[in-house]
Order: sequence, then C-alpha cells, then structure tokens
Amino acid sequence: MKRYKSFFEEISLSILPIGNFNLSTGSSKYFNVYENWDKGTAEVWVSLHDEVPRFIFTSNENLSYKFGTRKSFKHDQTRKFLFDAELVDFAKLSDIKRKLSKYGKVVRAYVYK
Repeated sequence: MKRYKSFFEEISLSILPIGNFNLSTGSSKYFNVYENWDKGTAEVWVSLHDEVPRFIFTSNENLSYKFGTRKSFKHDQTRKFLFDAELVDFAKLSDIKRKLSKYGKVVRAYVYK
C-alpha cells in the first residue's frame, strides 16, 4: 500500500490504538473503557480518506477542539502516520451508548498520549 503524505502531518497528534471498541460492553483489545475510566470523553473523528469514524478517548471532560477541526494522527510509539480526520462529534463516557450508537456497535478506537 502506498503511504499517503498528509497535508497536516507536520502538526500531527500522537495517539495509541486500542483496537475495536464495543459500545455495549466497553471492551477493547487491551482494556474495558467503562470499567477502567470513571470520567472522560470519546471524540469522534471521521477519516478524510475512507470516511470511517474513529473514537479517540481522552480523560478530559471537555471538547479538545471545535467541530470541523481537521488533524493528522500518528502512532504514539512508532510515529507512523495513521490518518487525517475531521472532528464531528463527542460524548462524555456516561453518554456514549446513547449519543454515539449511530456510528455502529463496534468502532476503531484510540487514546491520546
């Protein structure tokens, strides 16, 4: 696969993939979000390349960026480019099931580092 050179790459944000996140159970590849975090938010970023929604979890209870913000994301440990995306939605952890179920039962997930 040809590597895509990101327009936003110079200011990319570091995130760590946690695998697929199940909205019903809170489980991911590495831990259960609902059982391990008592507060925080899930930001919904939609990829500019494939239009797939991705959740990025943060311990902050407020929105980190304005809706419509576009950012580039890289892997926290390898520094490898992951995707460019636009922020389209968010929810506090206590509201995820109710507010974000429209994105599917299982979504790709990450955490800020």
